[in-house]
Amino acid sequence: MIKQENVRNKRVRRIDRFKKKKKRQRRLAIIFLILISIVGYSLWQLYNKNQRKDLQYAVEQSLTSGNSDDRLLRVQNIDLLFNDSDAAVVEVIGLSKKEPHSTTKIKGSFRKGFMDSWNLESTSKIEI
Repeated sequence: MIKQENVRNKRVRRIDRFKKKKKRQRRLAIIFLILISIVGYSLWQLYNKNQRKDLQYAVEQSLTSGNSDDRLLRVQNIDLLFNDSDAAVVEVIGLSKKEPHSTTKIKGSFRKGFMDSWNLESTSKIEI
C-alpha cells in the first residue's frame, strides 16, 4: 500500500515537472519570437531610412504608397523645382490611383529628417 502511494506520488511529481518544463519552453519561445520580430522591424526601418537618402527613391516611394487622394499609381516624370541642403520641392506627373487612371500632376515638398533621409511634408494637386 505504501509502495503504491510512493509510486503515484513520484508519477504526479514527474508529470508536474514535465508541465512546468513545457510551460517554460513555451514562454521562452514566445519571448524569442517577440524579440526576433522587434529586431526584424527595426532593421527594416533602418533599411528604409537608408534607401530614402536618395531623393528620387523617396519621391517615388512616398507618392505611390498609401491611401490618400494625392497618391499615384506610377510616377512618369519628376521635375525638381527647388533644392537646398534641408528641403526640396518637386513636381511629379503620373497616373492617379483612382479609376479612371488619368494623368495627374502633384507638387510635393520634402524635408531631410533622421539619418539624412527625405520625408514627405505636404502634397497638393495641380490642375493640368
